Amino acid sequence: MWRWLLVILSCVLVIYLYGDIVSLTTGGKVEGEIVDEDDDKVVLRTYSGITTISKERIDSIEKKPTRWQLYTEKSSKISEFDADAHWELAKWCNEQGLYREYKTELEITLSLKPDHKEALSAYEALRKAEEDEAKKVKAVSRQPSPKRDTSKPPDATPERKEEESSADKKSRIRELIKKFFSISEENFKEREDVLNELTKLEPLNKNDVLSFKNEIYKEATAGPKATYQGGRGKLNHKLYPGDYYISIPRGGADKYPLLIGLHGGGEGVGDGSNAAMMFGLAAGRGAICVFPTVIKKEATAWNKEREEKYVMAIVEEMKRTFPIDTNRIYLVGHSMGGYGTWSIGTHYADVFAGLGPCAGGIFVMMGGGSGGGITLARGTVVNLKNTPIYFYHGADDPRVPPDSDRKAAEVLKELKEKYGPYDYVYKEYNGIGHGLPPGGMGPIIDWLFERKRNPYPEMVIWEPSRPYKTLFWWVKNRGGISQIVARLNKAKNEITVEGPSSGFSIYLNDKMLDLNKPVRVVINGNEAFNDYANYSAAALLDSLADKRDLNQFFYAKIDF
Repeated sequence: MWRWLLVILSCVLVIYLYGDIVSLTTGGKVEGEIVDEDDDKVVLRTYSGITTISKERIDSIEKKPTRWQLYTEKSSKISEFDADAHWELAKWCNEQGLYREYKTELEITLSLKPDHKEALSAYEALRKAEEDEAKKVKAVSRQPSPKRDTSKPPDATPERKEEESSADKKSRIRELIKKFFSISEENFKEREDVLNELTKLEPLNKNDVLSFKNEIYKEATAGPKATYQGGRGKLNHKLYPGDYYISIPRGGADKYPLLIGLHGGGEGVGDGSNAAMMFGLAAGRGAICVFPTVIKKEATAWNKEREEKYVMAIVEEMKRTFPIDTNRIYLVGHSMGGYGTWSIGTHYADVFAGLGPCAGGIFVMMGGGSGGGITLARGTVVNLKNTPIYFYHGADDPRVPPDSDRKAAEVLKELKEKYGPYDYVYKEYNGIGHGLPPGGMGPIIDWLFERKRNPYPEMVIWEPSRPYKTLFWWVKNRGGISQIVARLNKAKNEITVEGPSSGFSIYLNDKMLDLNKPVRVVINGNEAFNDYANYSAAALLDSLADKRDLNQFFYAKIDF
């Protein structure tokens, strides 16, 4: 067990990268992957994030493959359906300290061969080590709320010192906003440090906080617009320069639905045009449709972190370019694209109005202990409390067995019985193999397009599974969440929470609760807070930077 825990810790502490080595004039070295270089600077992707080094500080550069490039090369040489080969690759990833890739390869192995004893033992040890490590995470202590007269709203409390929330404080807030956006999104931990600095300036006046809304939104949505010609485009992003097919409805519209379609394939196979042929009919429903091609054509590509960020970067570029209805963004895919839709769509369920993973599945494993059975990957099905999903599978599919989709349907039924509505459809067909359902994709597209996202749902259920995905609907994970169930009660101006007692924040606005009154928070049956929520520039900055969506942002918060 300790060996697996050391693997996790090494992923946090390791700085040795088998990649490009930049020797500095001071005698030091920086190791990583060079992603950009010009006459003035070199930009590297290191384990801790993106680092820029001026040429004046560089003595020499030695270029060689990174661990991730070696992993891609090894992955390309094995069959996507060879469980033993994926197990061998998993062991190599473990030796190299590639934690995420190691876990992914274990999940692939167990998805293909659930009774693989060595992989099952390794996965259970890894999961136990993760749980032990999570228990050691100490919650960030909450800033004590100032004592107030709870008969009056915050802005009417006479004890507030106006000089603390006026010119000097606003100037400091503006400096921190600029600092936040000067940091690359890849360096999300450094951005979190800026948010913590902003929190120290609370409590704030509501009008002061909202006075920053437009400038934050402008910074958050800054960036290049889509460039395309003849239905082909390329994402304008240095880290994810992928190609895509795009279809734009004729005639103007105030707002467009957006559909992202993920193709199937595998090693060296697959193209956005395949998804366009399957799902392009959505353009006839008035939607802008984008069908990306994976950056690297490898097995289970859409389930890789790189492709996940690539897809979400496409969504953001479409928002910058077109008047997208952010409450009508849909993600669909077939085969490998179905796997990707399950993965990306559930991790970012707060972005999508509906998901259509077709003939795909979720990585699964055989559960340990006395219960046994199939266990689905964390952060998937349970996250769909507010996100409709329509999925199907061929009962006789020779390429992708329907087992995990069947299990997902069972779990959705159980969740619906326990927590109330989960909007889903699962259909299974005989005689279609790995092909399309009777009637094609039309009924699925029509069903999805009838759904719209509610940006402020009254109930949130979340299992975080991506370290950089820290905000889900209106719950902020500061390191204390493994699973949380949070409910709003507008009639009582109350929030109830099942799960962690600390290490998270509740983000709020006036559409959710009456912020002119005290908010009561009950955690696991005990009252944990009964006071006014703090108006927060940190919540405003965090939510607008994360969502880039004026239909879904927050300007008050309660920390635990």
